[in-house]
Amino acid sequence: MTAEPSFSHRFCLSADVPEGTAKSRLLADLPVAVCRLDGRLAAFSALCPHLRTDLSGGMVGDGGITCPDHLWHFDLSTGQCAMVPGAEVTLYPVSEDGEWILVELPG
Repeated sequence: MTAEPSFSHRFCLSADVPEGTAKSRLLADLPVAVCRLDGRLAAFSALCPHLRTDLSGGMVGDGGITCPDHLWHFDLSTGQCAMVPGAEVTLYPVSEDGEWILVELPG
């Protein structure tokens, strides 16, 4: 079985995502969010699976991000919701290249 190809996309400038913040945008027609937590970047699907709220408006901390509408907290090392078993966000590989944040998305 062949793995689906993936492609790196420029998300934004590194300076646009300071520690403890999140930013979202459409990237290759997918709503993607990036946050910086404990000095590391995390990239994930930007919409909460509950009511499709933009997670980038939520609180970054405690190892994840909390939805601003109903306070569902998503662990950004697993994508899993701590409050609702089975609820999750998709995680994407993310890196920094010079001044840019790059997110790898499936082709």
